Amino acid sequence: MEQVISPVRRILKERGFKNIYIVKEQEKPDPNFSTVAYPNPEDPDAFKLAIQLAKKVDAEIIIATDPDCDRIGVAIRHCEERSKLAPAQAGEAIPSVIASLPKASEAISTVIARNDNDEAISSTTESPIEYTILTGNQVGALLLEYILSTKKQKNTLPSNGVIIKTIVTSELGRVIATAYGLQTWDTLTGFKFIGHKIKEIEEEGGLQFVFGYEESLGYLASDFVRDKDAVITAMLICEMTAYYQKNGLNLLQVLDNLYKKYGYYVEELESITLEGPEGEKQIKDIIESFRRDVPQIKSLDIAKIEDFEIGKSYDYKSKTSTDIFLPHSNVLKIIFSDSSWYCLRPSGTELKIKLYLSFHAKTRKEALQKLHHVKTTILQKINQIIN
Repeated sequence: MEQVISPVRRILKERGFKNIYIVKEQEKPDPNFSTVAYPNPEDPDAFKLAIQLAKKVDAEIIIATDPDCDRIGVAIRHCEERSKLAPAQAGEAIPSVIASLPKASEAISTVIARNDNDEAISSTTESPIEYTILTGNQVGALLLEYILSTKKQKNTLPSNGVIIKTIVTSELGRVIATAYGLQTWDTLTGFKFIGHKIKEIEEEGGLQFVFGYEESLGYLASDFVRDKDAVITAMLICEMTAYYQKNGLNLLQVLDNLYKKYGYYVEELESITLEGPEGEKQIKDIIESFRRDVPQIKSLDIAKIEDFEIGKSYDYKSKTSTDIFLPHSNVLKIIFSDSSWYCLRPSGTELKIKLYLSFHAKTRKEALQKLHHVKTTILQKINQIIN
């Protein structure tokens, strides 16, 4: 019988990557997902076995998908001699990612990949091997920069290109796209809306879809797939890693260079579970309370409030409102004059209210200070409503 190779391993093999290691405990189907508490790339604990193996084989990167192979997480090898970012700087307050095999019935499986050029990526020091788990926003920014910069080098960057992201995804993607002359379209949370926008681009004509992504580890680099796709993305991540390695950089250094060029973007997600009929009512009350009275934050001026339930964006300076041409949804987004923002929305699958925060500043320390200050204020108001 011919051996069945998973799509991720197959595409990496076809692209010439040979040094690929699989976590044996997670390689075969396991409907109980017994090696992890939660089989989702957004849970950092699911990287535990992969990191143990990665340290043994001195892997450059760890890539990991969820059970149906649409989300993908990434961890990057680093040490002080090989990266400009120290562990605390690279990983502090960062939501994380994980991995699994392509089929929904299969267990979590982690793919660990190294570039074919062992000499280029092997450790040159005896420093302890550590890994930083990247956020979905960070991986999206890296992929976007890699795709657009290489297209520009090859003179294949379309002048009519469009990238698509969700409204709770970092604005760093828009800034990068603008620098390359591309438009950015926003959608509601959920990758199906990115698929809808791709169809809209096709039907209208005159524009070209280039890349779509969301902060929850979903990426799409071609229009023949209409959902987030971890198979092609796995190949792009390994290709991107190899490309930058040849130029003497690892992905943490590339990310740091983006921050130095465009400013530091830090993001965080806070989920508050409120169960039962009372919890459902509290979730609605919280968002309604913010609609009626948005908290004023000292030293941060509100520029816009986007209310997706009524489809209106209110400009604080001009005191005017404009239409938001997206499906109506009970989501409220507050945008500050420095392009930082926070967003409140109910979970679509659980009785939770989600608070997304994204803050921008010249330094990471300043961005984190803003985020923590606003988060404290928002959570105080939410707790007052709950209690």
